Amino acid sequence: MKYVNILFTILLVYLFYLMVSLYIPYQLHQLEHTSLFVGGTDVFLQSILQLGGFGKWIALFGTQFFAFWGIASWAFILPVLILFAVTAYLLPIKRSYALPVASWGAVSSLLSMFDYNNGWAGIVSLSLSFCVLLIILFLRTLIVKTIVFLVSLPFIAWLFGPVVWVYLICGICLLTNERNYKLLLFSSVGIVALMFVVIHSLGMIGTFQQVMSPIFYYDITNDFPLHHWIPWSILALVFVGSRIVHFDSVRHKVLHWTMYSCAWLLPCGLLVSYAPKLTNKQMQVLYRLNHYSYTENWDSILRVLSGIRLDNWLYMNYLNMALAQKGLLGDNAFLFKPQGRAALMVNLSPDGIVRMLKSDINYAVGCIAEAQHQAFDAQIAFHKGMGIQTLKRLVQTNLIFGHYAVAEKYLDIIEKTTFYKEWAQKYRTFLYDDEKILADAELGEKRRSLVRDNRLVLVNGWTPELENIVRMNPLNRKAMDYLGIAYLLGKEMDAFRLLIEQHYGTDALPQLPVAFQQAALVLYRDNESMLNKYGILQEVKNEYNRFLEWEEKNKNNPNRKRIMESEFGHTYWYYAKFI
Repeated sequence: MKYVNILFTILLVYLFYLMVSLYIPYQLHQLEHTSLFVGGTDVFLQSILQLGGFGKWIALFGTQFFAFWGIASWAFILPVLILFAVTAYLLPIKRSYALPVASWGAVSSLLSMFDYNNGWAGIVSLSLSFCVLLIILFLRTLIVKTIVFLVSLPFIAWLFGPVVWVYLICGICLLTNERNYKLLLFSSVGIVALMFVVIHSLGMIGTFQQVMSPIFYYDITNDFPLHHWIPWSILALVFVGSRIVHFDSVRHKVLHWTMYSCAWLLPCGLLVSYAPKLTNKQMQVLYRLNHYSYTENWDSILRVLSGIRLDNWLYMNYLNMALAQKGLLGDNAFLFKPQGRAALMVNLSPDGIVRMLKSDINYAVGCIAEAQHQAFDAQIAFHKGMGIQTLKRLVQTNLIFGHYAVAEKYLDIIEKTTFYKEWAQKYRTFLYDDEKILADAELGEKRRSLVRDNRLVLVNGWTPELENIVRMNPLNRKAMDYLGIAYLLGKEMDAFRLLIEQHYGTDALPQLPVAFQQAALVLYRDNESMLNKYGILQEVKNEYNRFLEWEEKNKNNPNRKRIMESEFGHTYWYYAKFI
């Protein structure tokens, strides 16, 4: 049985790693992007002066490692593995049964963590509190163990938060006997209850519910799923049951192996079965796209989106931003069948990841004020405290604006991190150096695109903002492509005509990209000299003539739109006629 336990333990650990790596790898990156561990004694002291602050500080430290592929999954499941091992050691039952029984609490805890809003600090705090319980059990006499346990309760409650209730139940199950159970039960519950009453009376917590349940670790307290009670309940029941059920009394060999096999196979089966069900697949795609945008991996964005159905505007936004960053938007804007201007940038949304997307798009085209505004709003919406993704953006925007003191404040924070010091040191060299900023390929282009008049950003809408950016810096190719495509998606042909008349043949628009050529053919269909002036390619002309022929041939066909889409859905002509 010893070797069977080893085999199943290895299998379970592998399943932990596999399920996380398979279903939520980019959720871990998202957690890292929206969290920020800042070193320093002052930050540590501020943390431990808050209820549950030490557990959250440790969790925030560990979150740093979610940035690294491969390491992230192991770091994420580490507290679950610790909880599994310590629970198996603590359970007062036969060792051959301790491991499979302990797996139930570990599996339920891991599944609970598949919820992005369920703070990782919860499982970190729980595993650390169990480690304290393990240390107590190593003490020699029962009376010493009991005294240390009672003394530890207020410290566990303060340092780790409401997990103290699980700690309390498990500790009572391990330390009570027929003579001391009443004293231990009432004194331990009384200590914790009194402490939380005092904390509540001092206004340090909002409601008693926060210190009585896992909701303390949940980011959105008004939308708390009740299934997050399951890990705590299972752990409590396992320890209570260990005092009632005696596995050694099972003598029947078949029954023994049946119970033993079920104790291992059921949690493994539940993990494999429920991991995909608890995964929000659409959000995982967005976490992945946000990670690629943050790391400026535009090819990966295009690769991911080329393999899925583009059935929402957020996907289209990421796609078009990636195309623009690679200089391909003007050629491929209609290749993926956009549906209106929202394909370039969605409307307002309270969601943090959408606001960060809007910040990325605005930063790409040079609308720096709106990029900064959306980064601020994203920081608030993420619920995770300071995030490195938003802080980096705020450094960049303030450098571009010349607000060096503000940028320096953010750089001071980033320099206290473990893995972003070099980034902060690089950008610190731009402080108070206008010439160096203008000479930089990225920051310089953005500063030259700044609109000089003092007004509310986007007061007239996004398209006029793009017009102002192009007016200030015609060489901003991303803004030029976005503006031209915005005109075409809005079917503003007069504005589009004026754009190409003003800029065609200049360094800003030396030649028309494919989508612009398709639109120019609509404008100057019967004017060969204008078509030649704008350098319309012969293959584009031939394709347009074929479009007209197909349209004429199918003009009375009730399925005309579907037929034309199958052949020309990737063109501006189809969009202009049928969308």
